[in-house]
Amino acid sequence: MTGFSQHQEAQLRYIADHLRQVRSEQGISLDEIAVKTFIPLRLLQALDDVQLDRLPEAVFVQGFIRRYADAIGVDGLAVARSFPLEAQPFEQATPESP
Repeated sequence: MTGFSQHQEAQLRYIADHLRQVRSEQGISLDEIAVKTFIPLRLLQALDDVQLDRLPEAVFVQGFIRRYADAIGVDGLAVARSFPLEAQPFEQATPESP
Protein backbone atom coordinates (compact mmCIF):
# COMPACT_ATOMS: atom_id res chain seq x y z
CA MET A 1 0.00 0.00 0.00
CA THR A 2 1.21 3.46 -0.82
CA GLY A 3 -0.31 6.85 -1.13
CA PHE A 4 -2.40 7.37 2.01
CA SER A 5 -1.87 10.78 3.57
CA GLN A 6 -1.81 11.47 7.28
CA HIS A 7 -5.25 13.05 6.95
CA GLN A 8 -6.64 9.93 5.27
CA GLU A 9 -5.07 7.72 7.92
CA ALA A 10 -6.50 9.81 10.76
CA GLN A 11 -9.96 9.83 9.19
CA LEU A 12 -9.81 6.10 8.54
CA ARG A 13 -8.89 5.46 12.18
CA TYR A 14 -11.92 7.47 13.30
CA ILE A 15 -14.24 5.69 10.86
CA ALA A 16 -12.89 2.21 11.70
CA ASP A 17 -13.30 2.85 15.43
CA HIS A 18 -16.89 3.98 14.90
CA LEU A 19 -17.82 1.04 12.67
CA ARG A 20 -16.15 -1.46 15.00
CA GLN A 21 -17.99 0.00 18.01
CA VAL A 22 -21.40 -0.12 16.31
CA ARG A 23 -20.73 -3.63 15.01
CA SER A 24 -19.67 -4.82 18.46
CA GLU A 25 -22.74 -3.29 20.10
CA GLN A 26 -24.91 -5.24 17.67
CA GLY A 27 -22.97 -8.46 18.22
CA ILE A 28 -22.09 -8.80 14.54
CA SER A 29 -18.83 -10.52 13.59
CA LEU A 30 -16.53 -9.52 10.75
CA ASP A 31 -17.33 -12.91 9.20
CA GLU A 32 -20.98 -11.89 8.98
CA ILE A 33 -20.04 -8.54 7.43
CA ALA A 34 -17.89 -10.36 4.86
CA VAL A 35 -20.84 -12.56 3.89
CA LYS A 36 -23.27 -9.61 3.67
CA THR A 37 -20.95 -7.29 1.75
CA PHE A 38 -18.89 -9.71 -0.35
CA ILE A 39 -15.77 -7.92 0.95
CA PRO A 40 -12.98 -10.44 1.61
CA LEU A 41 -12.46 -11.03 5.33
CA ARG A 42 -8.75 -10.17 5.08
CA LEU A 43 -9.63 -6.70 3.78
CA LEU A 44 -12.29 -6.17 6.45
CA GLN A 45 -9.72 -7.11 9.09
CA ALA A 46 -7.23 -4.67 7.58
CA LEU A 47 -9.87 -1.95 7.53
CA ASP A 48 -10.98 -2.70 11.08
CA ASP A 49 -7.36 -2.61 12.32
CA VAL A 50 -6.34 0.28 10.01
CA GLN A 51 -3.52 -1.74 8.49
CA LEU A 52 -2.81 0.59 5.62
CA ASP A 53 -0.21 -1.67 4.07
CA ARG A 54 -2.89 -4.33 3.52
CA LEU A 55 -5.50 -2.03 1.95
CA PRO A 56 -5.98 -1.17 -1.72
CA GLU A 57 -6.34 2.31 -3.19
CA ALA A 58 -8.49 4.91 -1.44
CA VAL A 59 -11.39 4.61 -3.90
CA PHE A 60 -11.78 0.92 -3.02
CA VAL A 61 -11.46 1.63 0.70
CA GLN A 62 -14.24 4.21 0.39
CA GLY A 63 -16.47 1.58 -1.23
CA PHE A 64 -15.67 -0.91 1.53
CA ILE A 65 -16.55 1.69 4.14
CA ARG A 66 -19.91 2.32 2.50
CA ARG A 67 -20.84 -1.36 2.27
CA TYR A 68 -19.59 -2.13 5.80
CA ALA A 69 -21.57 0.79 7.27
CA ASP A 70 -24.72 -0.14 5.35
CA ALA A 71 -24.43 -3.72 6.59
CA ILE A 72 -24.56 -2.56 10.23
CA GLY A 73 -27.38 -0.08 9.70
CA VAL A 74 -25.32 3.10 9.50
CA ASP A 75 -25.67 5.59 6.62
CA GLY A 76 -22.94 4.16 4.43
CA LEU A 77 -22.95 6.98 1.92
CA ALA A 78 -22.43 9.62 4.61
CA VAL A 79 -19.66 7.66 6.32
CA ALA A 80 -17.91 6.89 3.02
CA ARG A 81 -18.02 10.54 1.98
CA SER A 82 -16.15 11.46 5.16
CA PHE A 83 -13.14 9.50 3.89
CA PRO A 84 -11.18 11.68 1.45
CA LEU A 85 -10.10 10.11 -1.82
CA GLU A 86 -7.24 12.50 -2.43
CA ALA A 87 -3.96 11.71 -0.72
CA GLN A 88 -3.33 15.37 -0.11
CA PRO A 89 -5.94 18.10 0.09
CA PHE A 90 -5.81 20.58 -2.76
CA GLU A 91 -4.21 23.82 -1.72
CA GLN A 92 -4.72 26.79 -3.97
CA ALA A 93 -1.59 28.81 -4.48
CA THR A 94 -1.90 32.41 -3.44
CA PRO A 95 0.03 35.09 -5.23
CA GLU A 96 2.88 36.52 -3.23
CA SER A 97 2.87 40.19 -2.32
CA PRO A 98 5.21 42.37 -4.38
